[in-house]
Amino acid sequence: MRWLGLTLLCLAPALALATDCPQPLRIGFVDDDASPYVRGRGSEFQAEPGSTVLLTRQALQLLNCPAELVRRPVRRLVAETLNDQIQVAMLMRADAPDRAALGFPRLPDGRVDPRLALGESRVVLFVRRPAAGQALPKAEPAQLSLGVIAGSPVEATAQRAGWTYQTATSRSSALAMLRGGRFEALADVEGAVPPEELQREPALQALQPPLQRAFFHAALSPALLQAQPQFAQRFWAALCKLSRPSQPGLGPCP
Repeated sequence: MRWLGLTLLCLAPALALATDCPQPLRIGFVDDDASPYVRGRGSEFQAEPGSTVLLTRQALQLLNCPAELVRRPVRRLVAETLNDQIQVAMLMRADAPDRAALGFPRLPDGRVDPRLALGESRVVLFVRRPAAGQALPKAEPAQLSLGVIAGSPVEATAQRAGWTYQTATSRSSALAMLRGGRFEALADVEGAVPPEELQREPALQALQPPLQRAFFHAALSPALLQAQPQFAQRFWAALCKLSRPSQPGLGPCP
């Protein structure tokens, strides 16, 4: 019977982790394309789902926690996480007003902890590539007619900055409006538009330098963070540990 005792001893850490996993545990992602982090559109995940989806699955495996991964429109994702219908919303920025009440990792002084960020987002202006001999416009929002995606963190940025803009319901419709001349520039996150989409005629180009840099995190429902703060810390730590090889610019994990 000694082998049984040794087996149970070896399994004890995994069993302890499993019993601490929230149930249910639903982890939500936006249903629009946010490449390279989440690829494709709609409620289903692609065969190559994106780097943050893969990262999340690896973290859950490391913690020995089962979970359901879902996709939602961004406003619904935030609302369902606030109501604990979804327990974790991935790729959230704390500076958007409707996300302030979500459970972000915080420093003792109350600031969101940048050391536990999943990545850094850079807001840029996408414009139609000018014809040969014509110059690119300067990245000055006040000098261009702008479009933003409704409900996105970039819209919150535009509101705070006092920019005048039109809204689109999704990234695909925003790109169509930009190509169709409905506005001169689309304010969006750098890297959100795949290279092949930028090259499609009429071709698009991102202006430099970025308008803003911000961090995004895994945000927990307030109910989960209050009920299981130790799980929250382990989940954030696992994501950080797994993400740093591909995000060295974020610095070491705490």
